[in-house]
Amino acid sequence: FIPELAKYLYVLLSIESISLLLFFFTYALHAYSRYYRLGSVVKVFGNNTNRFLVTYEAGEVLLHTEKISFIEGLLSVPDSQFILNRLLIDRNEVIAVCGTVSIDQEYTLSNYKNTITLGSLWIDLYDSSEEFRKFLLSKKIQKEIYADACNWLDTLLEQDKRNSAWWWRENLSKRRGVGKSLSYGDTYFINKIARELGYEKESSTITLHKESLQKLEETLVKVRGANAVIVGSRGTGRHTIVKILSKMIQEGNCYSDIEHKRVFELDNTVLDSLDERDLINVLEKSFHEASVARNIIFVVNDLPVLHESCKRKGIDFFQIKERYITHADISVICICDQPFYQNEAHKVIFDKDFEVIHIEDMNKELLIPYIQDVALTIEKQTGTFFPSLSIRIIASSLTKYFVEDSPLVKASDLMYKVATDIHNGKSSILDEDHISETLKAMTGISTGVVSGEEKNMLLNLENILHKNIIGQHEAVKVVSSTMRRSRAGLVSPNKPIGSFLFLGPTGVGKTETAKALAEVFFGDENHMSRIDMNEYTMNNSSYRILGDIDQEGDLASCIHKRPYGVLLLDEFEKATTEVKDVFLRVLDEGVYTNGSGKMISARTQIIVATSNAGSDYIRKSGINAYSTKEEIEAVKTTLVDTIISDGLFRPELLNRFDAVVLFHPLGDDSRILIAKKLLESLKQRVSLDGYDVSFTDALVQKIVGEEDGVFGGRAIQRNIQTKVEEAIAKKIIEGSLRAGDSVLLDVVDVE
Repeated sequence: FIPELAKYLYVLLSIESISLLLFFFTYALHAYSRYYRLGSVVKVFGNNTNRFLVTYEAGEVLLHTEKISFIEGLLSVPDSQFILNRLLIDRNEVIAVCGTVSIDQEYTLSNYKNTITLGSLWIDLYDSSEEFRKFLLSKKIQKEIYADACNWLDTLLEQDKRNSAWWWRENLSKRRGVGKSLSYGDTYFINKIARELGYEKESSTITLHKESLQKLEETLVKVRGANAVIVGSRGTGRHTIVKILSKMIQEGNCYSDIEHKRVFELDNTVLDSLDERDLINVLEKSFHEASVARNIIFVVNDLPVLHESCKRKGIDFFQIKERYITHADISVICICDQPFYQNEAHKVIFDKDFEVIHIEDMNKELLIPYIQDVALTIEKQTGTFFPSLSIRIIASSLTKYFVEDSPLVKASDLMYKVATDIHNGKSSILDEDHISETLKAMTGISTGVVSGEEKNMLLNLENILHKNIIGQHEAVKVVSSTMRRSRAGLVSPNKPIGSFLFLGPTGVGKTETAKALAEVFFGDENHMSRIDMNEYTMNNSSYRILGDIDQEGDLASCIHKRPYGVLLLDEFEKATTEVKDVFLRVLDEGVYTNGSGKMISARTQIIVATSNAGSDYIRKSGINAYSTKEEIEAVKTTLVDTIISDGLFRPELLNRFDAVVLFHPLGDDSRILIAKKLLESLKQRVSLDGYDVSFTDALVQKIVGEEDGVFGGRAIQRNIQTKVEEAIAKKIIEGSLRAGDSVLLDVVDVE
């Protein structure tokens, strides 16, 4: 028996030896394929190779450039085509432009501290060739767009290497060790109310908020108080950080103190379905079970929702977990927004038992890698191609138009929508026009290249506005010029669409101009929201405008009611200094933080503040519709100096408006035109009931002549209401004017 066993054992050992030899041969072959002849690299770089690393692709380029041109070396690496594709440029054009460009190797080395990559060499080409830069600008490719494509390629190459290196610890540890879970307690009750966050093969390769992720990991390795609360707005990647941490634990790419941990996310839907008794029972048993298991991390994804659910049932969630929160073997990660955290009662608990991790709001540079990652997924699903220019346009649009709408979530929504819309056309390559059309449908705001009807509207804006605004030629010119600059992209994208301070007496067209802007740019004058600043004259007015933990505030309420439109701040000078100061940031950054700590965006608004300050001076100055631009500017300069010295407005506030616009008193000609316009509007209204009403010129003169011009158009409107409308009403009631009748009203009818 023994000799027979030895024979079989010898065969088995021989097979194992052959397998091991094949393994090491394959490993060596793979390693050699990733090794780019260090001796040759040293010849190229001299003795500087100890200062940095060179990726395989970059090494291939630099080795080849000894025999061929730099651009040919770049293009000899197949992966370089990715950059050209994302920039929508042809390789032959690049060769024609850059065929003679050479790169100083010492210059290349001096630019890098750690790693030279294929993407970094393409950036060297940009920096070294003025002709190449001009060529890219002719294609509307700016440096940041070019760099996006280069960095995108480097990210994908790095990710590909990580995924293909199966022998790395993070790849080998994606599978749990056999029997590893037997070292810890069972999770029977926990499984009922929570789901375990495991390794997700298709999860994003992009890590957002790396510093916050590191802080979270460091918190969880504490011996006591290993709890964290992640505070941030929805859509900023709060939950994504937890998912990435879970992935790191599964891969073994974390601190050894937590590599055995299991991450469970409480299911708010399940908890909400339980009655008071069952909820208390299952929560207490789950926390106790976790203390026995000794390797549980609880995640409360939306703490305000769970807290409110418990509160409705008379349960204090914080009280239940209080007995376990300091337990050495239990960790809790809560996710909430700023308003919930700022609540005094909650803040005391968080500051005592939790490490607070604040998540910054998403900005364009944080969004771009995420959008690139989403684009690759959508491309596989729909066949739509996302160039680098389109990626950056989408990122800019999200930070301008969807600040409050969870940019990460909105990014996917916008990209899927535009990818779906593009299939209705002939092209599968996403361009600026496609994005503009989708944004127009979603927001009503025109973006992208100006063309067609919008182009004609902007070029003829003065004439269009004058259909509703009588006189005020210089004011209309200033407003029109400012709106054209804004639409052409010559002002900061983070500011409101436009912002104006209209100075002038009452009834001269300030409010009418705001209405006209709403009609022209948003399709209807009803897209104008109005805040009477005369109501904010008390010491506590800033609380009303900003709100508190329970109320969003009057300003946010007004913006949310009409997210895209004109915001009229009437009689702006009447508000307290504290209220005016709120608008310093609104006018400069297009956002502000309300009383509950929530970020509110006004970037989709045209802000118009009106003021009667200095009306007496304006009237006494004698400026009118026939005054020159220089005369009006001189009066405006003196007026602005006066209202600053009087303390009505601070210089830094005035400087934040796109334009301070002066409206002069109305002359006789303008008042007559206003009267005719208002009477025509009245004629149209009564015609809907079948009455045909006309007015004599004498009646028009009487209406205008009975006001001295101090109250402008409002006095004319009042005269028409009290005299003309009253006369028509009497005729209808007494029966002398019936449906189908025609009547010509004269002076005698209104006396």
